[in-house]
Amino acid sequence: MSFAANNEDVLKPMFIAGQALFDFNEFHAIEQLRQMNTDFGILPIPLYDEKQENYYHTINPHVGSMLVVPTDCPDFARVGYTLDTLGAESKNILTPAYYDLYLKTKGARDDASEATIDLVLSTLRYDLGYMYNWGTLADFTLQLVNNKKTDLASSYNKIEKTIQKSMDKAVANYIKLDQ
Repeated sequence: MSFAANNEDVLKPMFIAGQALFDFNEFHAIEQLRQMNTDFGILPIPLYDEKQENYYHTINPHVGSMLVVPTDCPDFARVGYTLDTLGAESKNILTPAYYDLYLKTKGARDDASEATIDLVLSTLRYDLGYMYNWGTLADFTLQLVNNKKTDLASSYNKIEKTIQKSMDKAVANYIKLDQ
């Protein structure tokens, strides 16, 4: 196990050079890995233990996109139709091109990695605490690692009230939308 503050500058070059066994990354990193002479495979995030029945993978909020329409939008119907149309076209054109051509054909080097790509994409979840960064929750574990701290419980206790307050505010705002 190793720690490096910048995976792109330190760990990825080591992995590409064959000096590291694993590189934890997103699918977009496959482009860099294609330059490797050494074969590599794609693995899912491991199960916690043998009791965990299903795999779970999350969307990285730094590369995943969300769109917000303000409540004072003058024409919700037009905006909704436009977003729905763009989303459908993206799903029907862009997703297959990325999934079938880029990830499976150019990215994966073996059938097992293709199966893992299917597994990962079929088990995606959106972690709202991470996406909204309630009470700095998204950076919580990263900050612990960067500061070389191990006091997980006491560090969480310090921000728990802020997390709850931020989450309650978001829920209240969603409830207002339905009224």
